[in-house]
Amino acid sequence: MKSNIWSTTRLLGALLALVAGVATASYGNWASSTFAQTPFPLYEVVLMVPALLIAVVSAWLLKTWWAMLIVPAAYFVGCLVGTVVDVWVRGSMYSFGYMLQYLPLFLVIFGFVYLAPLLIGSAIGTALTRRKIRHHSSAAPVAPGGRSAAM
Repeated sequence: MKSNIWSTTRLLGALLALVAGVATASYGNWASSTFAQTPFPLYEVVLMVPALLIAVVSAWLLKTWWAMLIVPAAYFVGCLVGTVVDVWVRGSMYSFGYMLQYLPLFLVIFGFVYLAPLLIGSAIGTALTRRKIRHHSSAAPVAPGGRSAAM
């Protein structure tokens, strides 16, 4: 059976990372207002754990080592789109141009907060998939009489 590179599960894996990135803007605003008075590491963990879990599931759906590139890139694009949508929907006092002024800061924050969990999660999800594929493909073929061909 030939593997289709654009199968439904692979598209779903990339789409999941993209949609989760969009949701991160609203989630980040909620987390910052909720955990503002807590110790610093708790706020970071609240942002990192969902990114790690999303990356594991997305990479598992993608079923390829390309997930190490696709998942963080889709999540990043989703974060940018989510930030623009959040500014537009909430009618923030910040304009789109004002937001673009802080794009380098956004890149640094994304790199420090989200990139490591996304890469680790992608590696875990892909390794789980590869282990499952290797386990199923290493089974001995069964002869028509029901006996293993390895016997």
